[in-house]
Amino acid sequence: MLQGSDTPSVRVGMIRGAEEIRFEVLGPHRIRSSDGFHLEAERASRYAVSRSETSVPGSQHWVRFAITLPGERPTRPAPPGAEVRELVVGRRIQLPHLRVDNRETWHLVGPFPDNASAEAFRRGQPRPGELTVLQLPSGQAEGWATLDGRRVQLPITVLPENPQEPQILLRDVLIGIEFHWQHREDELLRGALEIAAGPDGKLVAINELSAEAYLASVNSSEMTPDSPEELLKAQTVAGRSTLFATAGKHHFGEPFDLCADDHCQCYYGASRERERSWEAVRSTWGEVLVSDGRVCDARYSKICGGIMEDYRFVWDDRRIPYLTSGVDGPEPLPVPANSEEAARQFIRSSPDVYCNVDRYPLPESLRERCQGLFRWQVRYSRSELEELLATRVGVRVGRLLDLVPMERGDSGRIVHLQVVGTEGRVILGKELEIRRALSSSHLYSSCFYVEKELDGHGFPEFFRLIGAGWGHGVGLCQVGATVMASRGFSYRQILAHYYRGAEILRAY
Repeated sequence: MLQGSDTPSVRVGMIRGAEEIRFEVLGPHRIRSSDGFHLEAERASRYAVSRSETSVPGSQHWVRFAITLPGERPTRPAPPGAEVRELVVGRRIQLPHLRVDNRETWHLVGPFPDNASAEAFRRGQPRPGELTVLQLPSGQAEGWATLDGRRVQLPITVLPENPQEPQILLRDVLIGIEFHWQHREDELLRGALEIAAGPDGKLVAINELSAEAYLASVNSSEMTPDSPEELLKAQTVAGRSTLFATAGKHHFGEPFDLCADDHCQCYYGASRERERSWEAVRSTWGEVLVSDGRVCDARYSKICGGIMEDYRFVWDDRRIPYLTSGVDGPEPLPVPANSEEAARQFIRSSPDVYCNVDRYPLPESLRERCQGLFRWQVRYSRSELEELLATRVGVRVGRLLDLVPMERGDSGRIVHLQVVGTEGRVILGKELEIRRALSSSHLYSSCFYVEKELDGHGFPEFFRLIGAGWGHGVGLCQVGATVMASRGFSYRQILAHYYRGAEILRAY
């Protein structure tokens, strides 16, 4: 639980939806459970926790149509035909030098009997990408598990004798979930490990540790430890800001603050740490970005493609003053690239911008991951795309005829995409749903245009997606920031470039 102290702690969801969780403690430790079970171990030991029986609280499906700050009213009316509900989420945290209040109000319509009904309602709205389906539990799951043959009540807490050192080895952590680099790793952790029941009744592994130790891994998990020093500092401040701005919101109803993957921010444990990682933490200790009295939700992505995107074109339709569009370089570009012709011209170009990996060198560990992603192409057969649309987002329109951009953001990213077939039309959006629909993992970005190859009867046989960038493009461009750091910009200059008008304050 985040708390108001000189070194607040954070609870990170490492594994979710598991039937069994395996871990090893590398030195003296103790384990306790909710039913009073207590174990003291003087040496390293291995354990396996298996789900036994759990009680799952009821839940309801709702559709969120707007987000506002407490006391504000949404700028869009509620969709007709369902009950309207307001839900305040987030936290207030008093830190030594800053009072953090990240609360916001979710405006919901519902409830719906199941996810399919809620999703059908969302897709039936004029701009479905502005709405989000949520499953809200009515309470916390409870239950029992088996710890090496002994029945114990959840949650189970594992506390090493020296939690400041990496002492817990958590097995088979899935990282890069649904992206092209998805794989499993064993993660070495500082702090404590908790195994609890998640909202679905399955096991959740939670790592609780100090926020600063967490950030020493985040800055090098999100990037690489050999990144320039000023980049690691900028990434640390952005990561600390994200932690305090989003805790309790991205995983509302789950027993942790943030998850350990791209959905929140990447945290791969102490094995990613280096002395340079810790130096970036120590030199920015407690620093956060603040705008209009609130800690910034400092979004970031890998490669913006040359133009940063505006928040409102990727998520809910709100203007966030520090997350606006801009050119990722010192030279002007024709912006915004929000028309079809402007987007095509931009994607076909190779502008002199910081994130252009074809122009600027990157650290060796980053170079291979990013090569060919400033500008890219993918080619699908019609049947491949039809299968992807059906399996990934449940869209079936008969024989696929076209993919038509309905709206583009300032960076050229598609906001809403119309899928046209012989049996109907469906609108996809926003950015993440489009990327999920058009790839077996996730398409690199939604900044692309479409070229069709026709068969002898004039029907599309192949679709070529020609695109730019990797990720949503909002906020800090990690590759652009890396190049800025290598060219002598300080972390403060980097943050000022990507988060317009935000100031840096020390929270503790």
